[in-house]
Amino acid sequence: MRRYQAPAIALRAAPAWTGESVLTIGGTAVRIVPCPTLLAARAAWHDRADGERLVLLTELSDDDLGEGLLAYVGEQHGRKVDMWYVATQMFKVPAVDPTLVAKGRWVAEALIDHKPAGDWPPASGAVLTRRTEPSSRLNERRRLAAG
Repeated sequence: MRRYQAPAIALRAAPAWTGESVLTIGGTAVRIVPCPTLLAARAAWHDRADGERLVLLTELSDDDLGEGLLAYVGEQHGRKVDMWYVATQMFKVPAVDPTLVAKGRWVAEALIDHKPAGDWPPASGAVLTRRTEPSSRLNERRRLAAG
């Protein structure tokens, strides 16, 4: 089963969602479901409307989810969100400088978590680097948040 044809995707993430429970993406209804337990994941699958796709947010392992449920999930396993990929999309660049990646995943998470209203301005080059990464703006946002 190809990824885009799969009726569900399991993302390794905290089982929490505060946004709209159903989004329309490319004309398809996609329901986001926090699944802290196997029972919640099975209930989401059982309650799925015809033609609806699911995004299961769960910290459960593939073993916990079981082969029966994973048979309906794209690639038949849960996937981890690549924070650096998200960061490249935010800054409209195709790549990240390895020295920035070496600082740790927390840098990408901080850029995502502290995104200003609207968007970060696009990076000036084709690679997200320490020079294009808005650390001074990120630090300023942290200072303002701290009060």
